[in-house]
Amino acid sequence: AESTQKLGERVMTARRKLEDDRKMQSERAESLRNASPSTMKFILDRMQASFETFTPFLERTLLIAWTADSEKCKEFMLKAVKKVLSAPIKRDEYNWFKEYVLPSSVWLFETKHNRFMYQELMEIVQRQSADIVNNMDSVFAHLEKHSKWSELMAIKNQSVVDRQDNKKVGLLKEKGIQSVGDEKDEEIRSFVDSHVAIQALTVTAKAIDREFQTYIGHVMSSYGDYNPGPTKKVERCVSKLENDYQSESYPKSAKLLDLVRCSVTFNTLEQLLIGYRGLMNHMDRSSSNIKMARVKNGFLDKDYDGGYRDIKVNVIFQSPIDPKLKMICEVQLILSQYLNEKKKIHKLYSIAREETYFENHLSQYLNEKKKIHKLYSIAREETYFEMIVKPVESGGPQKDVKDMKFDKVLDVGKEVELNYSDKYVYKCTVDSELQLLAMEAKKYFGVIDIQKKKPIWEIEKDEFGQQASRWLTIENRKYLSVQSKGKEISMYRVVKDNDSYKFVEDEKYKIRSSGWITYCDYDRDFKHLVLVVNQNTLELRSMNDVNTIKMSIKLKEKVRFMTNRCMQLSANGRLCVLSGGNDTPYFYVVDVESGTQTKFQSKYLEDTYAPSFIGGGTKYVFVSDYNGRMEIWDIEKQTPIKTLETDTEKGVYSSASTHNVLAVGSNDKSLRLYDVRNWNCIFRKQFNVDGDSLYLTSDLQYITFSGVGADRCIVLKVE
Repeated sequence: AESTQKLGERVMTARRKLEDDRKMQSERAESLRNASPSTMKFILDRMQASFETFTPFLERTLLIAWTADSEKCKEFMLKAVKKVLSAPIKRDEYNWFKEYVLPSSVWLFETKHNRFMYQELMEIVQRQSADIVNNMDSVFAHLEKHSKWSELMAIKNQSVVDRQDNKKVGLLKEKGIQSVGDEKDEEIRSFVDSHVAIQALTVTAKAIDREFQTYIGHVMSSYGDYNPGPTKKVERCVSKLENDYQSESYPKSAKLLDLVRCSVTFNTLEQLLIGYRGLMNHMDRSSSNIKMARVKNGFLDKDYDGGYRDIKVNVIFQSPIDPKLKMICEVQLILSQYLNEKKKIHKLYSIAREETYFENHLSQYLNEKKKIHKLYSIAREETYFEMIVKPVESGGPQKDVKDMKFDKVLDVGKEVELNYSDKYVYKCTVDSELQLLAMEAKKYFGVIDIQKKKPIWEIEKDEFGQQASRWLTIENRKYLSVQSKGKEISMYRVVKDNDSYKFVEDEKYKIRSSGWITYCDYDRDFKHLVLVVNQNTLELRSMNDVNTIKMSIKLKEKVRFMTNRCMQLSANGRLCVLSGGNDTPYFYVVDVESGTQTKFQSKYLEDTYAPSFIGGGTKYVFVSDYNGRMEIWDIEKQTPIKTLETDTEKGVYSSASTHNVLAVGSNDKSLRLYDVRNWNCIFRKQFNVDGDSLYLTSDLQYITFSGVGADRCIVLKVE
């Protein structure tokens, strides 16, 4: 993160550069087209070769290549970025990226799908970071089973001294700093705090750093691999004041406790614990030059989503040469497994921080774009008003939406112990009558008793079929479907067993396919099911004979395989909707009986995710995109009739609809419920889960909200 001043200066410089680049790009490209079209193609080909071989290039040549074929440019640029940022990250390739690619104005250009190139870049960074965070979470899960885990948990957070101006340290007490503490002019106070006080701290840090590093090196080198750290840069200090310490008392800079720092790395948990005790024992000695200031055990917070963990010990260091010289410094105690992953993710974080810069640069343009989207949505309202006076298709009696109450009856992450360590849950569904929750994850499937808050059945499954599970009623018997393998869906009959249940596989209903089953869904009465096989074929089958294909439809386009739901069958089994996914602003509705495939092209969305038939009917369908925008389409008229927006611009990746309710889940960790008769939001609540999957029971008694996060899955009871 940068300070506001530095960021503003970069933005202004970049805006001037972008204006100059665009002018040059237009003029030079026009001249080349007129003089020699073959030269334009040659420039494009050579630029592609530069990105494929990570060879230096000139910025202006890249701009000309973009003019020649922006889509091809985008393709080879993003392909090279993915290669550079994939582990193991090679130093020479990364340096090439930082020096030649990242500073380019091209990242501020818009693609044909109305997305900026920097958004494509950030998406790659986020995906790569997520993989590394998952690796770190796996390390944490492994440590939890370690015999020394309880000793690690016994290290509690402590805070004895947490400011550099504490009397035990004595920094920032100069009159030149303290005299403006009561100054009413906030600008003067802020200037002294962020400039004068920080400068005073950096001078002290410079003076004390060598002595501190030498001293801690002698104390800790026998326990682990000691590494001195660089003193914190002034720019990072200012940024922390602006972002982390806004509510602290003057001078806020006194909260900066890590200007001088070092780390000690340990290969095993036993070594880390021995090193920690050694450091604590040394501080207890009367002759010691370090005293306790603060301990922060990062392993204590199980809900922490950042992946990386260590133990940070802040010490008050007193110079042996000049006893009046004191400063709070930091010693990081790190396990080598975390250090390896931290090194990988550090480069990604440095790129991720550029997102703020890009967004500030384009703020004016983006604001104008939002206004256009709002005008576009208003223009549709005439068609929308036709919808609200007509009843929504749905089975069973309608609940009165305005009187609904929502009670959280289960938080799986906090209340249930599972034989599954990952925080990612793909799909959760509830059977209202049984009051059982089925939970689907990568290579894991489990059933939880909602009232008892404990698992009653857990199995290991194939990693395929993240959205295939479903509670069914066949011939008045309860069943649970599980995609056990890539080409098989097993059907388990639910049998009462004393005060619990057991699950018995029924071979009669075992679904087999010659290809990989991408998605699966059933009609409301469980008479038929639809499979997407090998991402390119839609198969209709009957529950009376699950392994006979009644109809096979070759899809016009391949369906993307995603962990989020991209397909849904209408309640009557007549229509099937297939969303396009990333960078695909269109979706298909397939008439299962006739095989007709209709393409719906959106001018409002940039992607299409989470399709849902409103109320399970065949009149209207819902789709959403990466930026938090949502659209309702009239299927018969093939026209969008309503737009919705979240207030956070986070992706909406899940939805469900029954009766007069539409539920949507977004990556701001919010569950939102809408009354489809007037599109008022009747409920909104944030949980500690990304909301990648949603499920409403057909009787609207239960709602499940699940995805990535410490909560794993939330179950709400609708009263």
